[in-house]
Amino acid sequence: MAESFAIAAAPRAVGLPQRGRRAAMALGACGRCCIRRADVDQQPGRLVFTPGLAAYVAVLIFLEARARRAGADDACSWRSALLGRETIRSVVAPGLALAIGLGLSAAFFIPALIEQGYINKTQWFGEYYNPEQHFVYFHQLFDTAWGYGISQPGPDDAAQGALSYQLGVAATVLTLIGLALSGRARPRLRGEVRFWGAWLLASVFLTLPASVLLWRHAPIVDYAQFPWRYLMLAILPLSIVPAFLVARQEDGAAGAGNPAAGDPAVAAGGLWPAFLLSALLLLSSYPYLQVEIREPTPEQGPVSMAALMRFQRTSDEMTGVTAWVDPERRPLWSDMAELWVQGKPVTTRVDYSSVPQNETLAVNSEDAGTAHEQIFFYAAGAGQSVTFNRFWYPGWTVYLLDGKDGRPVQQLEVVREDGPLARVVVPIPQGEGYLLLRFEDTPLRAAARWVTYATAVGLLLAAGMVWLRRRAARRGQAQG
Repeated sequence: MAESFAIAAAPRAVGLPQRGRRAAMALGACGRCCIRRADVDQQPGRLVFTPGLAAYVAVLIFLEARARRAGADDACSWRSALLGRETIRSVVAPGLALAIGLGLSAAFFIPALIEQGYINKTQWFGEYYNPEQHFVYFHQLFDTAWGYGISQPGPDDAAQGALSYQLGVAATVLTLIGLALSGRARPRLRGEVRFWGAWLLASVFLTLPASVLLWRHAPIVDYAQFPWRYLMLAILPLSIVPAFLVARQEDGAAGAGNPAAGDPAVAAGGLWPAFLLSALLLLSSYPYLQVEIREPTPEQGPVSMAALMRFQRTSDEMTGVTAWVDPERRPLWSDMAELWVQGKPVTTRVDYSSVPQNETLAVNSEDAGTAHEQIFFYAAGAGQSVTFNRFWYPGWTVYLLDGKDGRPVQQLEVVREDGPLARVVVPIPQGEGYLLLRFEDTPLRAAARWVTYATAVGLLLAAGMVWLRRRAARRGQAQG
């Protein structure tokens, strides 16, 4: 599901640079994508897609600057185009857009980047999740077999009913034809088509075993987790380059596959070639439009949250831990998980096995949620503590309340457990009262959130100023 949404959003982000002026292009493409890069729907896809989109915007700026300087003359040097005044001006809008996009997404990506060291990521790159077990073999790019399972190590995924990695015969052939004929196009369009050809080569290369050194040493590359995820990026050029065969150039001249596009009769029916091309691509994929629905296994039970938890347990997908947890002793199941599976509520995260529940120390959970818990406590003396079945992480805060459901009157210390699970430990003061444990923003997260708020307010103010100026201009024209 997450990959589907990410793939659906990518063409729109790429298409926005072709609309209107460069400022609209920058705000629409760079800014939009920087927001989406931290979106929770598909972070790996966003992170590997964003640099490619930035490169595409840079190429568009360069090609347009080169076209403006050279006009119809194809002899303009790359150096003069790169250092020209027009190019420098064109960089301002995308640079501003990039700053706006980063500002809007600061609440997400700043904590994610800085706090990534707090998460134990080794389990997501080892054993089954080792990227080197999931490379795509070259013949699989053209294997017509189709599977509905998950990725399997080795060259026979589809034969085992697992994923299919084919690029699509029709799309691939049309893309190669488009690249071969790109030399007949005007310089700007030719450069754009060849950029997408390079994008396709890079995307496919990163799925193959030959790219193993990049997966081991190059930054960002391994953010995709599985090499075959880069096929998501290959979809873009496989969709865009075939369209070049029926595209009309901006000056009305013909595209490679449309030599009479300047004729009015051809222009009137200019959508037919695009329609036929789309129909060809869809019909070539018709055998793969069948959707297979698999019933849960008997061990997982009927479709439900409980079945999802059982699936995640068997696939080792629900045991993410912090960096302070011993990965060899991470829990694989728990009493709380069993309650969820049985459809019963989880009413507390207190580890009562460590609480004597006598005249020395006694606690009672009064209210519990996903990010908080309120307890009543009685401690006969100092030096007592309560352990919660929550992994310690920056942001856990505990307060002494002035009564049940009362106001915080004092912030107490939260300690990380000195043990293999590194859970939350709260030292209990002598006496009795109520404590509230809850997860809050750290100063870093709060600052990042305010950057996002400030950027959003700045955008609203700028939009308001533009609207007022246009309104005043329209009134002036009406009175004149």
